[in-house]
Amino acid sequence: NESPLLSIISEIGSFYNLNRIYILSASTNSFIIWDNTENKYGVEKIITQNISKLENRFYSSDYFVINDISDFEYFEERELWSQLSVKSFIQKGFYTNGKFNGFISFEDCNDSRNWSDEIVSILSLVSKIIELYINKTNTSISKNLISNYAQKILSSIDSISY
Repeated sequence: NESPLLSIISEIGSFYNLNRIYILSASTNSFIIWDNTENKYGVEKIITQNISKLENRFYSSDYFVINDISDFEYFEERELWSQLSVKSFIQKGFYTNGKFNGFISFEDCNDSRNWSDEIVSILSLVSKIIELYINKTNTSISKNLISNYAQKILSSIDSISY
């Protein structure tokens, strides 16, 4: 049942003037997206076997903030975000029984932005609620719409090294 998650991320995206929010979940093998730039909203079932490679970015903090993608130190990933028109983002990792299970990404595709501590805290709380929902329902989510956006991200994980 993906509608509650889509409703939540749609409201948050609109309220904070974001362009894209997506959730990548290993436990449900799903990619949930709200994309205001291309009017894509939905869920896609995907293979998330490489997702654990992204866990390192969440070790020092439970969230990962990039105010300006041009300042991002990892070239391969910076190129990917640039191709996807991302200018700035916050990502929050989530866990199931202490094991990395995925992340949620809040993206601005118009401008770089200085994410305030207040917004980071609020989006972290929203992420925690979504994490609890995914862990509680642990539902297999049906395939819906969406282009190859999820696969672009997942296929690029192999070329990303930290």
